[in-house]
Amino acid sequence: GLISQLQNNQNITLRIVGSHDGVGSAKLNSYLAYLRAVVIQIYLDNHQLQGVKTVIETITNPETDTPLVARRVAKIYIEHPQDFISRK
Repeated sequence: GLISQLQNNQNITLRIVGSHDGVGSAKLNSYLAYLRAVVIQIYLDNHQLQGVKTVIETITNPETDTPLVARRVAKIYIEHPQDFISRK
């Protein structure tokens, strides 16, 4: 559903944040977090969304109070979500 909503909106910025579980070397974890975010960016780019800008970020120090598997994620944040919601 996100793709169809993005196609109906212009000038949206998505912040894609990759994370890692913290197990292993810092260099490897940083790379894994980056790859998680890039995969989502590639998926969005393949849909040729007009007016959608993506920004990639990574979390270098994941929260240690969450389970390992919950730290192996990438999240999408919509910048200025009130603008996105009000255009529906």
